[in-house]
This record gives sequence, structure tokens and C-alpha cells, in this order.
Amino acid sequence: MLDSGVWMSIQAAATRVHHNQRCHVDALATSIEDAWTGCLSEKAFKNVHRRMKIVLQLIVKDEGGNKLVEEHQGKLF
Repeated sequence: MLDSGVWMSIQAAATRVHHNQRCHVDALATSIEDAWTGCLSEKAFKNVHRRMKIVLQLIVKDEGGNKLVEEHQGKLF
């Protein structure tokens, strides 16, 4: 969930900040830091938190399985 939600938000923001230079390691690190401090919104993390709660409820309902999460994925993301 963290990978799907939090990292995806950071990755999308870093891609916007540093569109054509993603292959340069030092520049990419700077872009990620710039994205973290300047582009990510509180709303994005609130959305991840909301989805995480729903996903965890589905996992519990499915007794640890992932079937219900997969069935609801289009509605969650």
C-alpha cells in the first residue's frame, strides 16, 4: 500500500519536476527532494491514508486474502 500510494505520489511529482533528466542519479535525487518539499500535497497523502484503511478492511474481511482488494481496485485507485 505504501509503495502503491506514497511512492506513486512521489514518483509522479518527481517526474513532473524532472521530466527529461531522470537517468542522472544526482539530479534525480534532487528532483525527488524538490518534489517532496514543493509539489506533494497533503491531499495526496490523505487519499493514500483513506485508501489504506479501505484496503486493510477488505483484507480482514477476506481473512488475509487479496481477492476483495483486487475486485475493488478500480474503485480504490
